Amino acid sequence: MTNQIDTNSATTQSSPAMSEKNQRRARAIAKPVMTKTQEKIVRQALSIIQSSFKNDGAFLDSVDAAKDFCQLRIAHYEREVFGVIFLTSQHQYIDNELLFFGTIDSAAVSPRECVKAALKHNAGAVIFYHNHPSGIATPSISDVALTKKLKGILEIIDVSVLDHIIVTTTDTTSLAQLGKL
Repeated sequence: MTNQIDTNSATTQSSPAMSEKNQRRARAIAKPVMTKTQEKIVRQALSIIQSSFKNDGAFLDSVDAAKDFCQLRIAHYEREVFGVIFLTSQHQYIDNELLFFGTIDSAAVSPRECVKAALKHNAGAVIFYHNHPSGIATPSISDVALTKKLKGILEIIDVSVLDHIIVTTTDTTSLAQLGKL
């Protein structure tokens, strides 16, 4: 079972886990709203940022840097997308991954898949992020509840949840800065 985050009604619902085939379909539906040239520029910028993080062993110790990265990564999608930045226990960048693709106002997030991804990357810490296509970066009750649930689960395997960042094309919100972790 997965948690369905509905950012409009702020409720958590159960839904069956998505098969890999359905996830591929969801990714195809969740195409970004940009021209091909803009997509290419964003991909190049992300590639430069990611390679500098990886090559320099960069520390992701600034909330603003994390917000900027997350906004660049997913703000342009017209469907909700949930991603994770994987870090060492000293907050050095390991990788980031888009794990879940949803609808215009919700995304099904599986805690089990989040744990598997953290273990796969041998992460000591994570930053969750997702977009609100509505353009409102205010966290819903479900966003906060899911974050607390994931934090509790990941604590069991010694992975720290540093933040959950919500992004739109014009704004970002950090649950850590709001004191909602």
